[in-house]
Amino acid sequence: MTQLRAVMEAPHIARAVRVLCAAGHDRDVSRVVLLEDAHGLVGASSDSIVILTTAASRDLARYGLVMAVRRAATRSIPALCLTDFNDQNLPSTARDLAIHYGITVVAISPGVDLAQLITAAHDEMLGGVGRLLARAGAASETLNRADVEESSVSDVVATVSDELGIRITARAPAAGELGAQVIVDGTDEAWFTVPATRSSDDVITSLVLNRLAQVAEHQMIAARRASQRPILSRAAVLSELLLTDADNAERLVPRARRLGVPIDGWLTVIRLEFDNLGRLTRGDEVLSHELALTVAAHALDAATRHGGSWHRAAVGSAAILVRADRTEPKSMVGEVTEVARAVIADVKAKFPDLVTYCGVGGSYLGISGMRTSAAEASAGATAARAAKQPDRPFAYFGLGFRRMLLQFYALEGSRAMIDHLLEAIDRLGPRKSREAIRTLEAFLNHPHSPSRAAAELGLHRNTVAYRVRQLFEFLELDPEDPEHRLMLQLACRVRSL
Repeated sequence: MTQLRAVMEAPHIARAVRVLCAAGHDRDVSRVVLLEDAHGLVGASSDSIVILTTAASRDLARYGLVMAVRRAATRSIPALCLTDFNDQNLPSTARDLAIHYGITVVAISPGVDLAQLITAAHDEMLGGVGRLLARAGAASETLNRADVEESSVSDVVATVSDELGIRITARAPAAGELGAQVIVDGTDEAWFTVPATRSSDDVITSLVLNRLAQVAEHQMIAARRASQRPILSRAAVLSELLLTDADNAERLVPRARRLGVPIDGWLTVIRLEFDNLGRLTRGDEVLSHELALTVAAHALDAATRHGGSWHRAAVGSAAILVRADRTEPKSMVGEVTEVARAVIADVKAKFPDLVTYCGVGGSYLGISGMRTSAAEASAGATAARAAKQPDRPFAYFGLGFRRMLLQFYALEGSRAMIDHLLEAIDRLGPRKSREAIRTLEAFLNHPHSPSRAAAELGLHRNTVAYRVRQLFEFLELDPEDPEHRLMLQLACRVRSL
């Protein structure tokens, strides 16, 4: 036996009926009977939900309805369902009788398929897979509507939970739970989880859960695209301002101001260069571009959470974050460098396999200042590459005289020369290569004082001499050749930035 309330309050049935009197909701039911004539009520059993067809319902005038309730009462029928009953309320006499004898009276909504309603009620009473299938069908209809309408994800989750009769939570599944993952633009955005029953019911529930995740993905993508349109418009103008020459940049000023692009205040640039997009996307250029946009959007969100007015642009695959201040910042790059550090940590948490090189420029006024800051941020990212230190911001202003080395390393020929010169050392691995560079740099910084080089390294002078001799032989360089020494010293200095 099933309580009538559970049947009538099942979401897919509740949407199909209007309750006129709920006096029988606490009674038990086990069958559904369809009658084409109200006189048939005298033969119905006391555990029946009785549905009167359109013809039978129309034959009931107000007095006839009272008589129908009386007949239901004589058989102790728990529920009487009327088809095409347009009145908002029952006649008072019929209502009083229904309340007295504990009879629920409902009006079936126009257009409802009686066969489907009977099947749904029957499935609710039987329970098991049939009940779950009926509820899953109703949930699927809700999800299909939500997929073409603007519904919030939380509202959809609440509705589907009610229809399934299972509480859906927005978190990753634990052991013994079913889960469906929401992936937006290649990144994990959410999970939906329900308890597992370890029965065939789990297959049906999983199908609904995965459809819910798909709808949530579509809604999230639509919301993200809508919110990013103005951001992308500003990003396009900022990118043009950074890439074009000074004359064309001035011509972009009116358009930039209309879009709210910061061009009149003090501007500071963070540059993020993503080193392994191709490897992460298996060489797919389209996917690499999409991943770069996704990471850039995430970086902008992270920067904004730390305060200040932030905007983004793109130069090639690099993401450019621009902070705008109305007045000159008290700290030229200190605060922005801390934000850059937090942004990198946030990006690393979301995309753990991504390798990022970061540079931070100084704060300058206006368009020309922004271009200067962008150039310095690019130099900072170059310093990070030269030092082989990813996921750490390099502030150009903090590099002092080493900026000259950066300008040297920025030349394509210089980079190729240094990388070729130190290629053999790089193959030793991160720890051994750092130790080798440090040893060579100490020796080359003190060419006439082996003792000072040894003291700087905390080693015996004979140990230093032996290691240096081994390294020069390994690199196939002559320690007595001034050009070899100068070239190696420049390379080591760049790597030590």
